[in-house]
Amino acid sequence: MNNAQAAAKAQSMLSYYNRRWQTLKVSALGLVGVKAGQMLMMDIPDLDGNSLYALVLLEKVTHTFEHDVHTMDFEVQKLEVQSWT
Repeated sequence: MNNAQAAAKAQSMLSYYNRRWQTLKVSALGLVGVKAGQMLMMDIPDLDGNSLYALVLLEKVTHTFEHDVHTMDFEVQKLEVQSWT
């Protein structure tokens, strides 16, 4: 990669990450194939008076297996300028 390509990639990453995001932390029953970096459609009808129906990015996923029960905790991100509905 030359200097111009590196600068273009850096500018592209800066324009993507230099935004305001909303983050939601969720605990749920586990699904083995779910991992960070995947997109997931979420539909939560009542979230503190608002609703969430959006395609979200799974930022962090932690799976827990205890006593034959699989749970997972995950964080999702969504652009703040968009509403959760």
